[in-house]
Amino acid sequence: MDVRWSVFFTHFAIVLPCFFHFTATFKQQGGCYFPERWEGTWFQSGVRQPIIIEGPRLSSKGRCLGSEGDKFLVVDDKRACYRCVVIHEKHANVLQYKETFCHSRDSLPTLCSLITGDALLFSMFRENAAPVPCPFRGPFTFTYNRGHGECRVPVSSIDTCIEDSRLLLSYQACPDVYGSESTGKSLQLLS
Repeated sequence: MDVRWSVFFTHFAIVLPCFFHFTATFKQQGGCYFPERWEGTWFQSGVRQPIIIEGPRLSSKGRCLGSEGDKFLVVDDKRACYRCVVIHEKHANVLQYKETFCHSRDSLPTLCSLITGDALLFSMFRENAAPVPCPFRGPFTFTYNRGHGECRVPVSSIDTCIEDSRLLLSYQACPDVYGSESTGKSLQLLS
């Protein structure tokens, strides 16, 4: 083997691993990714398909190009447009967001400034979420209304959790309110 080729292969063998390390580091540091704790499948009322957050993708919106705090610049490759999506984590199992309509490409601050105070606030709930411990220590009382008047007497009650992540609501029937009934409902707490 020629000496020049030997030197080339020696340098190439040294540079090649550095190149792979650089690309792996660049992917982690240089790209825009949604927080790992948000990854998974989410439900949003009125949206037929589940919303999937995975790496840089927000399935119903597009791919993340840049972010500043809770603001994300997202490109919709299908429609060739850009939007600002501001996402707030209310709980590990609940995300809320506001967004702009699709626009031509602009800076993140410029697009985000288009979100008005009265813009719609959307809520997403994690599918198959793990139950959380019950924060209530009752008993508490409540009244309810099923469209035919408020059922106030006798009062209904919320009892201390029957399990660590369950809550028991005991509805009472009101003799003067049509549609009221005595029944119990058990709820599992997810957030």
